[in-house]
Amino acid sequence: MRHLFPRILAAAAVTVMALGMSVQPAHAAVSWSYTRASGQWIQSAGTAKYDNVLDRFYLYDNRADGAGVYAEVTLNRQGSQTNYFYWGGGGGTSSSWAANYPSGFSIEYRVCLQDNGQVQAGTCSFLTRFNT
Repeated sequence: MRHLFPRILAAAAVTVMALGMSVQPAHAAVSWSYTRASGQWIQSAGTAKYDNVLDRFYLYDNRADGAGVYAEVTLNRQGSQTNYFYWGGGGGTSSSWAANYPSGFSIEYRVCLQDNGQVQAGTCSFLTRFNT
């Protein structure tokens, strides 16, 4: 009996943890993507984030390097729709936009640095795919 009670408590704790975790909505997710190092540009100088709960797209300028952050976002459905975002507010700043993407589709995006109006292709992240 003395050993049975701790085992029951342990089983109850595991059950409570499992139930607590299952309460999280299955669709709640955030997707991140980071610029790559290329030439004078360091890795992660720019960051893009998509939050499908808030349905917002974010751009972060992480470095005071003179470049802004640029993103291409494509909504995949019949007749794909591509949006372009730019943020050049300076190192340590960010901006966000309401995405207004319909549920049940996927988006693809990549983030790059943009300097003097030119996208620095070598800094572009790989495509990130995410379901809305």
